[in-house]
Amino acid sequence: MIGTNYSIKTRKILKDVGAFVEGDHFQHSSGKHSDFFLNPSALYVYPKKLDDICVMLTELAISSFSDFQVVLSPAISGIILGQAVAYNLELELGDEIKFAFAEKNPFDGSRKTIRRGYEGIIKDQKVLLVDDISTTGTTLVEMSKCVLALGGEVVGAAVICDRGQVRNLTFKNEGETFDIKIAPLVELDLQLFDASSCPLCKAGRPINTTIGEGCNVDSLKILNKIIEERNKECDY
Repeated sequence: MIGTNYSIKTRKILKDVGAFVEGDHFQHSSGKHSDFFLNPSALYVYPKKLDDICVMLTELAISSFSDFQVVLSPAISGIILGQAVAYNLELELGDEIKFAFAEKNPFDGSRKTIRRGYEGIIKDQKVLLVDDISTTGTTLVEMSKCVLALGGEVVGAAVICDRGQVRNLTFKNEGETFDIKIAPLVELDLQLFDASSCPLCKAGRPINTTIGEGCNVDSLKILNKIIEERNKECDY
């Protein structure tokens, strides 16, 4: 069960830092659309408030899971969160807790990879996943597959917010079925839409390009425009 105090305190902090953004058209990392966005980047501006979140996340991880040696988070923003949680876990448990991060596979942006020497840290270890947001659980699954490929075991995932009501994940890897238990500080009942059936898209509302995955979409459009202009200049 989610501690009531955790949920109340987390909601207050997220509201105080302006992480709750409503009434617009957003694209999430899963590709889904909605009129609400939880912007974790707003939290990282305030180190003390972030530390308060990390302490609660540490307590939640200890009460929900046991027997892990490594914390794994996704790059980029997850690095800050995961490392802080690993530090607090080590203080609380009195045992060495290592930290590593997974990043986008350079050959396939939809997948994760573990490199930079972190392979040896994950190999044959019990791993706790830590992330800020869980919407569809895709990132957690991809990180889990990386851990399994290195012979490690995922004991569970601790996240700040479950905004897609994804409390437990089941996925297949190499023909086997695996489960991931997710422990969130706060849950949000967020209505998500596929891009093909999004009512906001049908209403002609543009996607927000300042936060969320809309930033990446906008950047790609700008880059493509620059490339097209340069190609025209070189077209003799």
